[in-house]
Amino acid sequence: GVQAFGVWHNPTLIGIKLLGVFVLALYLRMVRQFDEGLHWRDWLAFMVLLALATGVKPSLLFCFAPAMAVLMLWDFVRGRCQRFGRYVWLGCSVFPALAVVLSQYLVLFAGGPQQHEESGLAFSLGANLLQRTQHPIASILQSAAFVLAVAVLCAGSLLRDRMLCMGWVMTGFAYLQHIFLVETGPRASDGNWTWGTSVSLFLLFLASAVRLWQQTGRWKEQTPLRKGLICLCWLLL
Repeated sequence: GVQAFGVWHNPTLIGIKLLGVFVLALYLRMVRQFDEGLHWRDWLAFMVLLALATGVKPSLLFCFAPAMAVLMLWDFVRGRCQRFGRYVWLGCSVFPALAVVLSQYLVLFAGGPQQHEESGLAFSLGANLLQRTQHPIASILQSAAFVLAVAVLCAGSLLRDRMLCMGWVMTGFAYLQHIFLVETGPRASDGNWTWGTSVSLFLLFLASAVRLWQQTGRWKEQTPLRKGLICLCWLLL
């Protein structure tokens, strides 16, 4: 399973996953070029696509932005706090997407006293977990089985692999939001916080599949477990 807590097949989810692939690819490209300097075309494309994806559904931004901030802070500290201006410039790329979220908030949660009383956000431990499945722990493990196996195989280089790190940190934030946050009012049962886990797991699955695929060039050198995972990946794709 690539998704958790429910099957979502609609144009909105398909659109945000497609945009998420391009957003992640552009982010990884900027990270690779960071030491040489950010290219304004990549920066602009990333900013526009992230804002567009947020307009489709803000779930990607809610997971991507905090993960990006954590990894930028990690790189900044590890790099002895150098290139401060480049980090600020890269961070500014999320501002248009944040503006889109603000406009959505004003429409949904601050549209007047009556609407404000009906809709809102609250903290509630596990309130979303049972909305789409009676066995949430099993659902999470089933959804993450493939990516967990790839993480074990790549454990030696996991922290140096920005693509896998980004996928895992995004997924971690998605599950934190899914477990601790809940909507109130007419959208309380819509399960909107499940979208973040779905999109993040999809991108993490894609990143894991890419890393596993890169091992197929040395097929004879692979262990039986790794060969089995490569075959499973091809079957799922």
